[in-house]
Amino acid sequence: MMRFLALLFLVAILEVVVFVQVQSVIGLGWALLIIVATTFIGAFLVKRTGLSVLRRARQKLDNGQMPGRELSDGAAVVVAGLLLIPPGFITDIAGFLLLLPPVRELVYRAISKRVTGKVTVIRSSVRTIRRDAIEGEIIDVEAIEDGSGTN
Repeated sequence: MMRFLALLFLVAILEVVVFVQVQSVIGLGWALLIIVATTFIGAFLVKRTGLSVLRRARQKLDNGQMPGRELSDGAAVVVAGLLLIPPGFITDIAGFLLLLPPVRELVYRAISKRVTGKVTVIRSSVRTIRRDAIEGEIIDVEAIEDGSGTN
């Protein structure tokens, strides 16, 4: 916890230093305009990227596949959104980078190397039970056995 707080303090100090440097080169008005613009652009991109990741995850689930990569991408998009909330150039750059698929790929690889062998995935042998409505009637569809003797 202390490391996290120290990191937050360090980032805050660096953000102030960078902001002062940028505003001394381009002016206070332009620096503030960039900060405000990146907030709105970032919010738009986070929403668009997040919805795209959600669609891909839903497609994987509908096809009976585990959406591991999509979950990682979704977490990266959430972190990107959190980085784009506070005003500052460093956090904005980090947030925008996390919205890029090649950067998310690097993050996915790094995380999967650390997690591999530490997580157990249990898959159910039962296929999805669906309820289909036809002209107001509800038809129950029974679970189909997959040959393993379990429903």
